[in-house]
Amino acid sequence: MRQAGRFSALADLDPSRDVVPHLITGNHERAEAFAKEALAKGHEGVMAKAPGSTYAAGARGQSWLKVKQPRTLDLVILAAE
Repeated sequence: MRQAGRFSALADLDPSRDVVPHLITGNHERAEAFAKEALAKGHEGVMAKAPGSTYAAGARGQSWLKVKQPRTLDLVILAAE
């Protein structure tokens, strides 16, 4: 099922359950405010996904992008003596 239909399908199955906050927008300011709100709530960041992307459990496709504030550096040791 495509992302665009997943949220409405979940709401149809059980409207009393909380659905993960989400936003579909092309507006940079709205997207930035949404991401800042997620960070303020203690989340690591947000996932940006293409509306037509498909869901595969446990896999992140090329149309998904994790947007987060870096707090650490991921480093690789290339040589050591």
